[in-house]
Amino acid sequence: MSRDQPEQFLMASSWDKHVLALHSIFAGPPGRHCLLWVNPAQSDPFEGGLLVEERKFRVPIKHPRFDLRYAPYLVRLDLSRSKDSDVLARSVELACRAWSLDSLRNMNGQPICGWVAANGSSSELGHYWARTCHLHYRQGLAKLLRFHDPAVREWLWPSLELRQRQLMLGPAEKIFSISRTGELLTQGPANEAGIYGDQALPTDTLSLSERQWDEVENYAAVHAAWLDLCSANPECREVLSRKPDWDRAALDALHIAPSYGIRDLTDKALFARHALDIGSGFHLHPLLQLVWDKTRTGDFYGPALEEVIGDSADRLAFHLHEKV
Repeated sequence: MSRDQPEQFLMASSWDKHVLALHSIFAGPPGRHCLLWVNPAQSDPFEGGLLVEERKFRVPIKHPRFDLRYAPYLVRLDLSRSKDSDVLARSVELACRAWSLDSLRNMNGQPICGWVAANGSSSELGHYWARTCHLHYRQGLAKLLRFHDPAVREWLWPSLELRQRQLMLGPAEKIFSISRTGELLTQGPANEAGIYGDQALPTDTLSLSERQWDEVENYAAVHAAWLDLCSANPECREVLSRKPDWDRAALDALHIAPSYGIRDLTDKALFARHALDIGSGFHLHPLLQLVWDKTRTGDFYGPALEEVIGDSADRLAFHLHEKV
């Protein structure tokens, strides 16, 4: 794809097919509701819209440093009504556009968290998530798990154990969202009845392991690396999308980074970029041992690497292949 061509997954025909797919999904079992899930943290795309304003339920997250005005909210849509269908179509367009490289480079965020299939109300699900999933304590600090961000959830969901997935869904049957490859992503159980069915909801809360938290905190570095590669060469987006678990390779590589003294976000993003561009085991190359000697004593990765190879850090692949 050349730079002056539109990104394929942003074409109108692409989000139209997602609108049709969602209509089909929510026309399924009787009693299944479509709950639009919106993140107004940077700007509310539906601010002032009468239908949304009348129905939205804001998730009551009780974090000491979180302003509830920016909390995600849920809106029940009746897709047999034209105005509700218009809101759905608008939300799908917004979700697709949010994944454009221009929007990502401008850090506009993800205004649409997704669309939730649930038998219960927005209030029931919102209270459940606030009580069970959003607020965590790690190393004595209150932390907010931003699983409402589809970019976070796309990487978090595959790493969760079955019980953790059960706790995240709660009264929801399934969650649908637009992935970074522009596809309609489904998160939920394989059976149509959902994880709990008629069972009582769990009373315990979602908790993550230390390794899972480490990965969550590395998502920003992997995203920055992915965006950097795709911005330099838009074809990388398509290439990476065809590689299974490309994100997992980068996250696994970042588990090794602290052993080399790499803790700065910019350095971790560069480390992740090299893992994506060259391979997750790139750091084992003998040429890089001189670099690790420097980073372990406090040097930043980028400058240390450029000093050793005498070239831009972006050209590391060339130097490693030359030295093989």
